[in-house]
Amino acid sequence: MTPHPFFTGITCALIVLTALPSCTPGTTPVSQAVTVIDDNSLRSDFEKKLGELAVSQKPTPHATLKKQLQRKSCKLALPATGSKQLTPAQVYQQRLGSTLMLGRLHRCASSKCKKAHANIASGVVIREDGIVLTNHHVVDGESPRTFAMGAMTHDGRAFLIEEVLAADEKADVAILKLKDAKGLSAAPIFGDEPVGNPVTIISNPTGKFFTLTQGYVSRYTVSPT
Repeated sequence: MTPHPFFTGITCALIVLTALPSCTPGTTPVSQAVTVIDDNSLRSDFEKKLGELAVSQKPTPHATLKKQLQRKSCKLALPATGSKQLTPAQVYQQRLGSTLMLGRLHRCASSKCKKAHANIASGVVIREDGIVLTNHHVVDGESPRTFAMGAMTHDGRAFLIEEVLAADEKADVAILKLKDAKGLSAAPIFGDEPVGNPVTIISNPTGKFFTLTQGYVSRYTVSPT
């Protein structure tokens, strides 16, 4: 499957078409349970759990994953295209489980520090057996001390990256396979939407994990050669 053009230009985010919320004058929306995010705890769990997996399993070398970025296509059976419009609150409630912390684990530059450190970006599950989307540059980034790549769900399940199935540098997208993953929450893929349509994004910008933002489809483009 050639990477879908809908994902062109995503900034390490889960992008879902939504409808703007509406309220009848004089009514109060029903309150929902508040999800509290502890960034420090999530980062610590990511580093600890992926570090343990890198010891108990054999991680795919980062150099191998980078070579696999040359794969231009793959065949995948995917769930049916989504069509339901959701409010931003519904997107967060229903798609939080599809959003991943995804990144590289590297050894500290200090010889006195034995702890693994992580560069964490974002990804999204598109099939329950561990097929995920992220950005090309997340895999391609340089780090000579990288010894593993992996992902973690909001509820703390961690997985190593097994391989890159296909990638497109211009579209800045990569399709990855998680090792030994099953029963994940997959987000449906939507078709291309007209410029100007609203989108809601769950992402991990600069260490602020599982952040919700909203905007519009601004344009479709590819990176310059």
